[in-house]
Amino acid sequence: MITEKFPIDGDENVCLYSNQSEYIQTGDTWSNGELQTLKLKTEYCADSKYFVMETTRWTFDNIEDLIEILKDFKKRSIAEN
Repeated sequence: MITEKFPIDGDENVCLYSNQSEYIQTGDTWSNGELQTLKLKTEYCADSKYFVMETTRWTFDNIEDLIEILKDFKKRSIAEN
């Protein structure tokens, strides 16, 4: 559970459970040009934090492209708080 900004009351009635970013791109030749989506999120369960990736298909031809998306998610989320 996040303790830096949440819970906002002493009784822990309000807490942050999940934080999500969704990325989209035009499809590659094998996907017939359909949009591809990649969801990255954090989830909290008890005192543990998990990172979750959800996609049906996300293609890249350079590993640096995926690394840049992960860096962007890190900046936009509470992933490192």
